[in-house]
Amino acid sequence: MLKTSRTTSMDKPRITLRTVADKVGLAPCSISAVLNNSAAAQSIPQRTKDRVLRAARQLNYRPNLAARSLRTRRTSTVALLASDHLPLVADLTVVG
Repeated sequence: MLKTSRTTSMDKPRITLRTVADKVGLAPCSISAVLNNSAAAQSIPQRTKDRVLRAARQLNYRPNLAARSLRTRRTSTVALLASDHLPLVADLTVVG
């Protein structure tokens, strides 16, 4: 049985780098290097990269965007502040 950390709001286990690493038998840093296609991944054999990518797909691995934004110090979030006194601005905002 694969180890997972925490569960999501719908009680599905959250698949982490460690989960993928345990399945493939590699260190989480190697999994991260492959998934991010970093310079460190150049020394990893293509066959191993394929195993990592296949395992990540099978487990439905999704990066934790909150963790990534903490690490990179970037959120790619845009904020819009509007006053109730400007109904035209409120009508023009796009949600999503």
